[in-house]
Amino acid sequence: MAAQAIFFVDAGRQVGLGHVMRCLTLADNMAATGWHCTLVAPGEVEEMLPGIRARGHGVIGLAAGTDLLGPTSELRRQFPDIAVLIVDSYRSKANWELQQKDWAERIVVIDDLADRRHDCDVLVDQTPGRTPSNYNGLLPENCTILAGASFAMLRRLFLQQRRTLDLVRKKLSRIVINFGGSDPKGMTSKALSATIQTGLKVDIDVVLGANSTVLAEILDTAENNGEANIKVHQFVDDMAALFANADLAIGAGGSSLLEKSSLGLPSLIITTASNQDLVARNIAECGAAQLLGNHDDVDDRQLVTAILALAGSNGTLAAMSKAAASVCDGKGGLRVAAALLPSTTTRRGDVISLRRVCRDDEQIIYDWQTEPDARRFFRHPEAPSRESHALWFKRRLDDTDNITCIVLVGGQTAGLVRLDCMDQPGDDDAMEVSIIVATAYRGTGVGGVVLQLIRKIGGMCRLVAEVNPENTASIHAFQNAGFQRIREDRFETSGSSTVGPQ
Repeated sequence: MAAQAIFFVDAGRQVGLGHVMRCLTLADNMAATGWHCTLVAPGEVEEMLPGIRARGHGVIGLAAGTDLLGPTSELRRQFPDIAVLIVDSYRSKANWELQQKDWAERIVVIDDLADRRHDCDVLVDQTPGRTPSNYNGLLPENCTILAGASFAMLRRLFLQQRRTLDLVRKKLSRIVINFGGSDPKGMTSKALSATIQTGLKVDIDVVLGANSTVLAEILDTAENNGEANIKVHQFVDDMAALFANADLAIGAGGSSLLEKSSLGLPSLIITTASNQDLVARNIAECGAAQLLGNHDDVDDRQLVTAILALAGSNGTLAAMSKAAASVCDGKGGLRVAAALLPSTTTRRGDVISLRRVCRDDEQIIYDWQTEPDARRFFRHPEAPSRESHALWFKRRLDDTDNITCIVLVGGQTAGLVRLDCMDQPGDDDAMEVSIIVATAYRGTGVGGVVLQLIRKIGGMCRLVAEVNPENTASIHAFQNAGFQRIREDRFETSGSSTVGPQ
């Protein structure tokens, strides 16, 4: 039976769809790794996202006036055993989260404000530039903090596009305008008007939801405008393709900036809510975008000037594109999913799970690294000195790009598994798998079960392993976990999955 995950998500015409879209992405990734996910949200979300149930998750729409963070007694009767509760709401605080701890095994908070206390086991904040130190004094001591753009939860389609896309834009020929599904400030009209006023011979893609207040106006402009080539998109299921084909985006400062950045798409940003300010400012400061200001302050003339400046400077456009591609690599969903992998059970009945490495693990990892025969088949068979291990361990603790997890068997530490980004030509879309099993657990099948667990996230990213041809036990373990032997010492997954939406 699949492990149960319940999401509590704030969304609606006033709040927008940002929270629910990132939770849907996380739910898609979790479903691919063996979770059964149910989203609890205001009922109007289904009107705004008519295809939400097609994603394959449970959806509980709350009646108008029902408090998302109100009593959970009815939900507890419906879902008596849940492994993880995930909440994405600016109103969620430590007191509500504490009340759910007798119901859920783990509490996960998704936040981007860092302005209040939480009582959770995992906190995810995908804001560019965010670090764990921003949450000092706000979280329990043992909370796992996944902070920064390395944990941006993007749909797998973005990583798939990144694999084949030339990330550097060299000429402005296509512009995409996107201010979210509802666009309560009506900024789409202003951006479209300014783009038309430039007189540039460019293609224009406009993305809107069916409930947008300016939809009728935009459709009329697209139909009756005699010069610009405008296409209006509703219910877009593959935003990655639209962003991949564009050379410039005009939009708000929300999480879609991370999607654009992952594909090297430069942006002109007009913020429409105060919670967008930090993301917009940080991405602009790294050179990936130009922050024009708040929606109340930006006029058509500013937009026209900014668009024409980029159209007249291919070098600036290319530099912004390179900077954007460095903000986010599209693997954040994998990193978060790896931190939330459900436990599994061996044939002997042992429960195996993974947790992210913590400061207390330095000594036990050193012991595993220096056990007799532990490194016989390693790429570098020499055991590390205590000093070099300490330096390596500190780097791993601070590393947000690569994944380092402790293997637990029945709650006891039993090994280490790593997923490291690869930068060799042809492999920059992949992550390399490495595993150490403590001597006491070798020959018990633990390594093979861990690889099968890790293999579940192979649908989000291609996984690669180099195995010494003489290490027959590891070869069998990788093959049994679904890795394909590419050459004598190399095994891979395909990086695609038929489980869940892409």
